[in-house]
Amino acid sequence: MPIASDFEEFIRVMETAQYAVWKNAEKEFIELMERENSESSINFWKELVSVY
Repeated sequence: MPIASDFEEFIRVMETAQYAVWKNAEKEFIELMERENSESSINFWKELVSVY
């Protein structure tokens, strides 16, 4: 299950996820991931920021 196109993108998205958690913007982060990533990776990002 690819969750990023390369390691640098993965790190950038992980940082964005952490920022979203700090700012209580998990829902907005998941909406962004739904637009930008494949459906198979959404579960990973949802679990990362604990949004179901």
